[in-house]
Amino acid sequence: MIAGPIARPFAAPFLLLLLFLSPAWAVIPRAGPSPPSENPRVLILIGPQYGLPMLEAVIPPLVGTLTDGGFSLDDIFVEFLDLQRNDDPEHRTLVLALLRNKLADSRDGLIIAVNQGAVDFVIQEGADLLPDAPMLIPIQEKQPDWRNASRKLITLISRQDAEGTLRHALNLFPDTRRAAVIMGKDDHRAPFVEPISMALAALPRQLKVETTAHLSWDEMLKLVANLPRDAIAFYGSYFEDITGRSFVPAEVAGRVAEKANVPVFAFRDMHIAQGLTGGSVAITSDLGRQAGRIALDYLQGRLRLTHPVTAFDVPNAPLFDWQQLQRWGADVRKLPENTIFLNRPTSSWDEHMDAVFVAVVSFTLLLLLAAALIIINRRQKAALVRLRQTEKSLWDSEEQHRWLFETMAQGVIYQAADGTIISANPAAERILGLSFDQMRGKTSMDPRWKMIKADGSEVPGTEHPGMVALRTGETVGPVIRGVFHPGRNAFIWLSITAIPLCRAGESQPFEAYATFNDITRQKMLNDQLEQHVRDMEQRYGELESFRNASVGRELDMIALKRRINELSRQLGQAEPYDLGFADALPEDERS
Repeated sequence: MIAGPIARPFAAPFLLLLLFLSPAWAVIPRAGPSPPSENPRVLILIGPQYGLPMLEAVIPPLVGTLTDGGFSLDDIFVEFLDLQRNDDPEHRTLVLALLRNKLADSRDGLIIAVNQGAVDFVIQEGADLLPDAPMLIPIQEKQPDWRNASRKLITLISRQDAEGTLRHALNLFPDTRRAAVIMGKDDHRAPFVEPISMALAALPRQLKVETTAHLSWDEMLKLVANLPRDAIAFYGSYFEDITGRSFVPAEVAGRVAEKANVPVFAFRDMHIAQGLTGGSVAITSDLGRQAGRIALDYLQGRLRLTHPVTAFDVPNAPLFDWQQLQRWGADVRKLPENTIFLNRPTSSWDEHMDAVFVAVVSFTLLLLLAAALIIINRRQKAALVRLRQTEKSLWDSEEQHRWLFETMAQGVIYQAADGTIISANPAAERILGLSFDQMRGKTSMDPRWKMIKADGSEVPGTEHPGMVALRTGETVGPVIRGVFHPGRNAFIWLSITAIPLCRAGESQPFEAYATFNDITRQKMLNDQLEQHVRDMEQRYGELESFRNASVGRELDMIALKRRINELSRQLGQAEPYDLGFADALPEDERS
């Protein structure tokens, strides 16, 4: 809807009342300025009021780029000055006072003046707003005169490409003979006027040109609805008509698009978005992002300002409304390949391209998933076969172990790390005269266990073979120990070997098992044999003593008989004794 005329005499009192009632006004005399921030402040000033599409298209990407770069919203101030509707000194003074209060005690940072009205406000009245901060101007038609500026300037030169827009228009409609420039009462000073005038004047074949600056609103609409068939129109801006009525240019663009009977071209993307045919324009959202990146480069130290004015160019791109081109019968093939089209109907392929792509990707993924499942299934079957084979081998091994454990003649007892008996085979029960239930949970420290050495001395529980193996981690035995058999009420003799069990990588046993044989009969026979040996040795000693005594008497008799024989020979008598056998004795036994 087109805005109606603004009653300027009432604007200042209304603003005073609004400031008086608002909490922001109450803060000015009472609470003082906002607390200073350690971070640089960013002041974004927009000259007109809230609601102008072009300016609002710049702000979100600009602020978004700043916040994405690490800036807090607490340090960003976005202010609509409303100078288009209220340009009187009293309003400007009140706005300046409010900004001074918000930014008190802050000197550095950055001022971003989005349009020329905001630039003029900072240069004319805002010299003490962030006085050490430069000013970034994202919407600038030409290089400013920096001589009157009290701070350094960063400009984004987004020139209205009247020449490019005119060239595209004549390529699309080569039979054009007339041109209408749609503009408001005071728009002869607007940035688009000089470029379009120069571009029209430079044409080899001059067009008949007329403007709407001298017309009222209704007269302007009537003109654009009744232009000759060989005419085209250019929409610049439209803030006010000859009668003083105020308008929003983007809303005017929409009404012009509805009424026009010829193609209407524009120099702003916001105006083309309202239904105008197209033009060579700067994309406003890209402009906002570019301004945000430059602001970050300065605030974060990557951009150094060595000159009074640092300028950046903003590229233009052909932007056209597809439906308007079809409406006027234009050949879109005459436009550049980089043309951006609005409202272009999608083809079946374009419309369903994402769905087809998703379907193809999904089908491919399903095929891959199916192949993977087949491979996994085969591997699982192979793994299951191996598992079953392993389980069978383990079962067979366990069965063999269990069979061996239960049928072997040797007794086997397993003890946990604390010495508790956790398993015993039938041979152990038979040899010890105890059931497993009687042994389960007992330790070598149990006083009911009685163990002795071969010499009859008692063996304490800590020195039982299994406990020594658990403590030292080394095999013990075989050793012979006597263990009390409750059924026989006597000690039986066992040959015991204890072996510790350790897990991989560990040195402390978690279990130990002891194997033992009943050697009671062997020990009894061995003891009897040893007793017989001792008895025989004693008897042999006695016989030896008797022998020695008997031989001595015989030797003494032989010696006596020899003496008698010798005396008989001396007497000349015959020897009474025959001692021939004695001569056969060894020399050491003759005497």
